[in-house]
Amino acid sequence: MVIIFGLDLSTLIIFAFLLFSAGFVDAIGGGGGLLSVPGFLLTGLPIHTVFGTNKFAASIGTGTSFLQFLKHNKMHLNLLKYLAPMSFLGAISGVLFLQFINPNFLKTIIPFLILIVGSYTLFNKSLGNESKYKHPNKNILIKGMIFTFIIGFYDGFFGPGTGSFFILMLIKTFDVDFVEAAGNTKMLNLISNVASLIIFIFKGQVFFPLAILGSIFNLTGAFLGSHFAIKKGTTFIKPVFISISFIVAFKMLYEQFISKI
Repeated sequence: MVIIFGLDLSTLIIFAFLLFSAGFVDAIGGGGGLLSVPGFLLTGLPIHTVFGTNKFAASIGTGTSFLQFLKHNKMHLNLLKYLAPMSFLGAISGVLFLQFINPNFLKTIIPFLILIVGSYTLFNKSLGNESKYKHPNKNILIKGMIFTFIIGFYDGFFGPGTGSFFILMLIKTFDVDFVEAAGNTKMLNLISNVASLIIFIFKGQVFFPLAILGSIFNLTGAFLGSHFAIKKGTTFIKPVFISISFIVAFKMLYEQFISKI
């Protein structure tokens, strides 16, 4: 039997497929953790190390998407210089808060919020179809900074659906289209991922051999996913975003209620 990084060949193939798919999907509309976390669970790592190792791969994949969107001028750096620090501070605060509070109570609330996000996007036909972005005034900017801190906090504290929340917030607050929202989200999500990763590394909860291997598959998927998103535009991103929102929500509801029956 062929063993690579402690994985037999069949497990390695499934792991590679899940991590690649996670990077591809996450680059378009978020939700990559739905695939990457099960991928790392296959390796038999302890659960906290799974989350820490996944954050490493997710950071690499998100960083790859970020560079692609940046290269094609699909983000607003003059806006992000205000929002990015809030994402970092929010994520650090969320991870630290997690040490004192059990996040399980969020499991019953978040799926319904994600369903609302997906449903609102589905039935609001014009949402995010056209960019009307102009540099925001002070009040709108402060509002965006507060929302970014809250979403960053949520990502550090719990996580599922972070990309969906960032995308909808950017569209509604700053009148960007789906492509620009996806691009800006990549930077904000990268910042919150790195902030969380720092804590996981400090706590010794990253298994670097599998983190690096997973990152290779994840960044490959992220590169292709961001390429498709930029090339195809809103008509491609919006339905994927809606689909991912519903899948994330129903998966969480299943795990919380149906699987326990």
